[in-house]
Amino acid sequence: MSTIAVAKKDFRDGIRSWSLIGLSILFALFIASVVFYRVEIDPVGNGQGAPEMIRVLGSMFLPIYYLVPIVGTMVGYKAIVGERTSGSLKFLLGLPHTRRDVVFGKLLGRAGIVTVAVLVGFAVGGVVLSAFTTAFDAGDFLIFTAVTVLLGVTFVSIAIAFSATTESSSLAIGGAITLVLLFLILWALITHSLIPYAASELSLMDPSTPVPPDWLLFLERLNPTNAYVNAVSSVVFSANGTQQGMQNQPFYLENWFGFVILAFWLVVPLGLAYIRFERADL
Repeated sequence: MSTIAVAKKDFRDGIRSWSLIGLSILFALFIASVVFYRVEIDPVGNGQGAPEMIRVLGSMFLPIYYLVPIVGTMVGYKAIVGERTSGSLKFLLGLPHTRRDVVFGKLLGRAGIVTVAVLVGFAVGGVVLSAFTTAFDAGDFLIFTAVTVLLGVTFVSIAIAFSATTESSSLAIGGAITLVLLFLILWALITHSLIPYAASELSLMDPSTPVPPDWLLFLERLNPTNAYVNAVSSVVFSANGTQQGMQNQPFYLENWFGFVILAFWLVVPLGLAYIRFERADL
């Protein structure tokens, strides 16, 4: 129960510091604005083809692709290193809490903050969407919301993993910026340009081939943000007939495998960070 106690304290601290309220307002305004813009100001389509609800959700991919990872990283990156540099970590461990309680309690607490903020934002967006369109589908919207929460929690976990392995706030800030740049900008540059160039120089692939090799496509999908897009596509867009996959592709390139990749990023980095944190000299 010590893990839950740490999580509750962290969540309450988020409320007292207005982090939860501020993030909830941010998501509410953001999601409502995107939905209203796509339904009223710049409608996506004229009712032909894919259902209007699916087109609206599809238009939300790019904004969420950037906002949720940034928020998740910012919420988690100082979770442990902040306590470490202030000296409060030793006090916390002086209570009946283990280092495992601290790591996983921080994850639950910070994940709770991001989860509530996303749920509030999507709840407001759902109200706006249902008010301005008759095509509102609660099932698709709830699935889209749930996978978005998973994306946010995944980035909280990655950020906390980094926070547990650093010793200074400056390193934590630098690491947070690096994580955001890597997954949102640099990953595409690396997988679309640098790796193909190196592979072609080493005769590992033919640059003139129109379809990249499976291993390169898999590297692209390893990005948790890309995994999120694929995961949503597997349960929302495929079900509505708006996504068509390649024929005879390996299972790890199927859209549903995005959930496996998200689970990897959620569990493995934090597990490795916990092992290092358990052995660290505080």
